[in-house]
Amino acid sequence: MAYFDVKHVVVGHTSQTGVLGLFNNKVLAVDSSIKNCQSGELLLIAPNEGQDTLICGLYDGSRVTL
Repeated sequence: MAYFDVKHVVVGHTSQTGVLGLFNNKVLAVDSSIKNCQSGELLLIAPNEGQDTLICGLYDGSRVTL
């Protein structure tokens, strides 16, 4: 991550029950099965003075900080 000067790595492909933050939110698993149109979450990354705020957008439209 230091080599590429990135704060997060976002991965998908393996379905989880929701957005999952691993390794102190450095690795973010985002495949939350929303494609099934029954549930799911979205990841929103909001820049915030050098420290990104990670937010899960829930299926019902609400938001929760990761």
